[in-house]
Amino acid sequence: MTVLGAVSICFGGLRQRRRRRPCRNQEGRRPVVAAATVRVARWVRRHWPRQPAPEAAKATEELAGPEERDWSALPDDLLLIAMASMEVLDVVQSGAVWRSAYAQFRRLRLPAKPNPPPCLLHTRAADGAAAIYSLSTGATFPCGAVGSGVFVAGSAHGWVFAVDEARAYPFLLNPLTGARAALPPLATLERIKGTSVDADGSVVYDVDHWCGTFAATAAMGVEPVTARRARSWMFRRVAISAAGVVLLVHMPYGEASYARPGDERWTSLSSAAPDLKRFFLHPISAAIHNKDNNLFYMACEGGIVLSVDLSGPAPVGRLVSYMVREIRPNYKYSYYLVFRGKDLLLVTRRLLLTRPREGEKDVSTTGVSIDKVCFSTPELHGNGIGDDYALFLGHNEPMCLPVKDYPMLRRNCAYLADDSEQHFLPITRQDVGIWDFGSSTMEKQFGGDLQPWMDEQPPIWITPSLY
Repeated sequence: MTVLGAVSICFGGLRQRRRRRPCRNQEGRRPVVAAATVRVARWVRRHWPRQPAPEAAKATEELAGPEERDWSALPDDLLLIAMASMEVLDVVQSGAVWRSAYAQFRRLRLPAKPNPPPCLLHTRAADGAAAIYSLSTGATFPCGAVGSGVFVAGSAHGWVFAVDEARAYPFLLNPLTGARAALPPLATLERIKGTSVDADGSVVYDVDHWCGTFAATAAMGVEPVTARRARSWMFRRVAISAAGVVLLVHMPYGEASYARPGDERWTSLSSAAPDLKRFFLHPISAAIHNKDNNLFYMACEGGIVLSVDLSGPAPVGRLVSYMVREIRPNYKYSYYLVFRGKDLLLVTRRLLLTRPREGEKDVSTTGVSIDKVCFSTPELHGNGIGDDYALFLGHNEPMCLPVKDYPMLRRNCAYLADDSEQHFLPITRQDVGIWDFGSSTMEKQFGGDLQPWMDEQPPIWITPSLY
């Protein structure tokens, strides 16, 4: 069949009948089919000349909805071109109908529309299932690739840093495709001195709390930490390179370890980089990877900013800057490092702790300030990101995006997801919304439909990717 013939089918011009397999859930499939076919039809209308259809075919088109047309006659090559012009989430949705074309699209590793806007990955309170909220469309999509019992603690490059429920073992996960990459077990961290199983059958880790800079830790010794508590307490910050190197900032004192998928153990950065050991005596509050120079950057307590190269056989680090603003890691502040072009910025998020109900805690953002990290003399940057940019902050690796490339974003604003240190249940998760730097106000959430999942694990910003 020619391409023009396929285009004619899109508009009902050549209506062909083909035998189809019966659908067990026709009502549930109908909206998905309709959405996918409308996207393909819109693409064809924009990119291919419309062919005149017979009068009888026009009458038939008026009676038949888009989900009832014979879209199966479209050739895969046309669908592949159409998919390449869609955003990643639309490609995944269309794959529910165009399974053959979608499988070929994935097998050939064809790119979707570049620069996809960030989405919010969260769990639904009703059933605990994962879902993705799209900023560009305002719609929520199911995300079956993230199964139950998976706790997400970081994200970058379309992948999330996740841990399982039973043992708090970390791994990298693509939430759209379900692809996984194993990371070393939690027990291989230098701070973990042993494991055991309690009376309930839960895994317990023996965490060494001794720290040379804090005399009070000598009396704490080794503390048993259950896998359930470790999921929300152990993993503080995650930075991921495009090559898959994972820099993990973890408890008990904001230390850093790194690993690659397939490694047997986590490597302590303070042990592997003795030239920086004196700086790692201070807890690390923020971390990010710079794809331009392939370096990791970390901000430590006291305002120290370091860079580390983990691409070679041994880490190489150096001192970047001393900040004007003091970094004080506690529940009243969250800190982020983010690149705006070539400028490295330190973002401080001020938090207010309240107790709305007995035994619960709620945290709200009361301010966001920005300092510019200079390689010579530090300077205060002001209270805004600029009219040309928007920030995305939370447990994700922070992002600063130009609004000219993302028209759905608001200028000089920070899109916030919950990022407070609430370690003990029960907790509430309601510090989600848009911070306007111009008015210094917070617009809670992104719509009325997002409230139900606030009582589950905190949502996280992701950049959707198929690979």
